[in-house]
Amino acid sequence: MQTEYKNIYLFKNIDSETNAYWFGFLHADGCLCKNHIEVELAIKDKEHLKKFSNLFNSKLKARQRYLKETGKYYKSIRCKIYNKTIADLLRNNGLKSKKLLIDSLPANLRHHFIRGYMDGDGTIYMTKGGIGLGFVGGYGLLSNIRKILRKEISGLGNVKISKDRNIYKLYWGGNKQVKNIYEYLYKDATICLERKRKIAEKLYGR
Repeated sequence: MQTEYKNIYLFKNIDSETNAYWFGFLHADGCLCKNHIEVELAIKDKEHLKKFSNLFNSKLKARQRYLKETGKYYKSIRCKIYNKTIADLLRNNGLKSKKLLIDSLPANLRHHFIRGYMDGDGTIYMTKGGIGLGFVGGYGLLSNIRKILRKEISGLGNVKISKDRNIYKLYWGGNKQVKNIYEYLYKDATICLERKRKIAEKLYGR
């Protein structure tokens, strides 16, 4: 029996926290095919993926994946949405495009997109050297993220984008800088990966 999806026009325009956040998250962790969209996360993030699947009345499927890098199996949870309209709207808005410019989104929604992207391809962490926050991805997108964060956050350092093999990395360190980024990204946030937000809240005693 074919699934009857709802909210198939959610991504017609990026005009709300909901579609801006998930657009950013999908840009990081989504797989966009001709007629469907797919997201697969570690089983520990099942509840987060459930928030996404519920938007479209889609189902989740658990499975085991083998990673050649580690030689181990791990449990994952996957959401597949077989709907050409949803896939086309995401593609039309630039999902997975190297030419995607976050500047083209409304100014009041850019932090929601970046938070979504960080929840997929970013990190916030504590080391012996201090607190850090960063992103991985394509050079163009990271450059755009850096530009927007430096524009919106006074005094934010102009850090370099480094390259490790074929992956580019953008990282800031230091209690004050990371706290300012955190406060900008989570301003008015109702959607986020709670696991990462709790890390930030623990670091800042919230």
